[in-house]
Amino acid sequence: MPYPPLDPTRRTLITAAAATFLLTLSRVGLAASSQLVALRVWPSSTYTRVTLEASEPLKYKHFTIPNPERL
Repeated sequence: MPYPPLDPTRRTLITAAAATFLLTLSRVGLAASSQLVALRVWPSSTYTRVTLEASEPLKYKHFTIPNPERL
């Protein structure tokens, strides 16, 4: 039985998460002070959770962008 198709927003999020993971494997990613150890994605019908595990604490900022709503 085939899986239901992913909606475009979720597909974009999963693609961005995969790109982030692959960036950590490149020379640019290795130049950063901490390295990404693991990346986990849990999609559900109402939200998608992305977990990043790093070798050191990560510095981050978050903000929202309207139309379409995203974090």
